[in-house]
Amino acid sequence: MLKTLEHIGFLTENLSASIGQIAIKFPLSEPLVASVLPNITNMPQLQEFAATSDAEDIPQEFMEQLHQFYDDGVFVPEKAERVS
Repeated sequence: MLKTLEHIGFLTENLSASIGQIAIKFPLSEPLVASVLPNITNMPQLQEFAATSDAEDIPQEFMEQLHQFYDDGVFVPEKAERVS
């Protein structure tokens, strides 16, 4: 998980959205995805996720980077260690 966060740290540095909000927005950018069900464990998380629609959208250039990371397996735990 930490290796994955190292790869996507540029998102939180450049956007006014939390990593949780970005994690919700990423799959919702796909036309065939209608909803996302995040795991909510406390009230602050619920408030954060509920505010996702007000958070900054992910720019196209960042989406392209995320899609490349996805294609390279960065988001798959077994592969994340091998991606540099």
